[in-house]
Amino acid sequence: MGGGYCIGAPQAWPRQEMVLKHLLSACAEVLSRIDSAHRTLLLSDFDGTLAPIVARPELASLSQETATLLLKLSQCPMYSVAIVSGRALDDLKDRVGIPGITYAANYGMEIESPRFSLLNAAADRARSLFRQLDEDLRSALAHIPGAIVEYKGLTLSMHYRLVPERDQIDVRDIVHQLTASASYLGHVEVTDGKKVFELRPATAWDKGKTVSLLVDRLSPAGVAAVLPCFLGDDVSDEVGFDAVDKLGGISIYVGQDPSHTRAGYYLASPQEVTQFLAMLPTTRVSNS
Repeated sequence: MGGGYCIGAPQAWPRQEMVLKHLLSACAEVLSRIDSAHRTLLLSDFDGTLAPIVARPELASLSQETATLLLKLSQCPMYSVAIVSGRALDDLKDRVGIPGITYAANYGMEIESPRFSLLNAAADRARSLFRQLDEDLRSALAHIPGAIVEYKGLTLSMHYRLVPERDQIDVRDIVHQLTASASYLGHVEVTDGKKVFELRPATAWDKGKTVSLLVDRLSPAGVAAVLPCFLGDDVSDEVGFDAVDKLGGISIYVGQDPSHTRAGYYLASPQEVTQFLAMLPTTRVSNS
């Protein structure tokens, strides 16, 4: 089982040859594809995509408008809805609060769906390691103001958004020191996101594989029957964009700086995501 230690700035993905389009300006072509599809699998990250990034992870929440739109879409035969997030399963379900949809938590290592459930066996076996890492990190970071360790059962997040800039290099060094051995042995992978270090079991599983699995499992008549549409905002979502594009779907980056994404479209903020959700058709316009 290979691992890796990847702390550093988010990777600058090479831009694709096609021109990245602002989705609200190119909405007609996207809505036409959705209207023509047998069914659209709407996949979305949570933090930074459906809900704004906040200082503390426990403060993140969906707006009532976004929640209402997702519920409406989930009840429409034209759509299946799945949330693909790094959050723990129970936490994700509590924050989204929509029954009957698919929740792919911990980067897809635990999935709960009306049609199936999944728990990544390798990640499950690593629980004791992550409990120990949680204890070690909390102890080592206790003296640094604003450092937040979020234990998620199968993974850990070490948030440093609230850490004074002068202390952030110390946070980086502590995370490196406490995970170096497990990373070298191929047990833990560490990546740097938006003011957060993500610690995951080195399971060769990611959001790209999760998206492909969900398209397969949630398609009533095979992969070709579903049009996948994936929205995400962080480095971990890039492999999801790749998976969707390979399946002929729609990939949408969410954020102010789309210059380093491989997605086909972008939206500037979770507020624009809500606008997009409100535009999605719930009745057929075409005769296809």
